[in-house]
Amino acid sequence: AARLKNAADAAKEKADADLMRARELVEMAAERDTGEFDEQALNWMREALALAPGDAVIRARYEKMASYTRTIRVPEDVETLEMALADSRDRDRIVLGEGTWEGSFVISAGIELEGVSGKSVLQCVADKGGVLGFSPGVKGARISGLTLRHLSFDAGAERFSLALVRGAEVDFSDCRFEQGSGHGIAVTEGGHAKVARCRFTENGWDGIAVTGAGSLLEAEKKILKGNFQNGIEGWDGAAVILSGN
Repeated sequence: AARLKNAADAAKEKADADLMRARELVEMAAERDTGEFDEQALNWMREALALAPGDAVIRARYEKMASYTRTIRVPEDVETLEMALADSRDRDRIVLGEGTWEGSFVISAGIELEGVSGKSVLQCVADKGGVLGFSPGVKGARISGLTLRHLSFDAGAERFSLALVRGAEVDFSDCRFEQGSGHGIAVTEGGHAKVARCRFTENGWDGIAVTGAGSLLEAEKKILKGNFQNGIEGWDGAAVILSGN
């Protein structure tokens, strides 16, 4: 009985010490809380939550601070767009500087990717893949100020689109989709794309293609010119809402 009492006392002392340390960490984090993302403050909150996982007040503050937007600048903060995307999470804002970025990029979180209109270019060769893809289930992604293009042309029956919205929800604004081997944007498998003030020129298939039940395109104030098939095409139960294009 004495041994059990000693063990219980030791466990209580440890729990009390952990809670005290957790509260100290919360106070430190609170002093840095300006309503913007702060990696150090969030690390302190993670440690506090690990020490006192059942504390509702600590968890509430952690959830609040974890929701703040984080801005990642490429190449100032991170050298490449691939590195920034690999480290991204929902509500992050990635600011892409002027320049040309080569690769087939995949967005797996609900981020905002912002370029310099007409001066931030994403490109790849046509047989490598699409320039920008979104993982199924992504919600709230926002893309603005980018130019997407293929560096070559693939005349095959199967072609990659410049941007693929497959089962994701994405807003595009003030972007250019140029010389894609396939579609400028393809929306499939229940994807939802909102497109505003974008240009679609000289793409090998449609400027925008929307296919499949549950897929939705909302488009306004776009310019579509010289695409080799249709400006916009929807089929197999997809929905299309157009205004002022």
